[in-house]
Amino acid sequence: MARPVVRTWVNRRTGKHTKRITAQVVHHLSLDDMANALCSAYARNTPAEELGSLPERLPITRIMEAVREQYETYGTNAVWTWSDDARDVDQETCRGWAKRVIVAALPEMAETE
Repeated sequence: MARPVVRTWVNRRTGKHTKRITAQVVHHLSLDDMANALCSAYARNTPAEELGSLPERLPITRIMEAVREQYETYGTNAVWTWSDDARDVDQETCRGWAKRVIVAALPEMAETE
């Protein structure tokens, strides 16, 4: 199965992410990559006690839009450090939630874990 991809753009001169098309970067995503990006989008500023109120289903278009936005905003490495800004969040709970939501929308992603 082909992995989902997210395309972002980097300014060739500065190396910073930009919304302008300069140099295209293609991110091939594993389930963990997508879960971290979804947690970054939904739990970055969510207190741990509110994680239970996160939606149990999201359309695939919303999932991919959230993942792309996180990669555009924070870059590849920063998506992995979303928890640095969310000290009160139970990371494993969030990742479990994100993986359930992703696999519900894209069942074939369960094979990439």
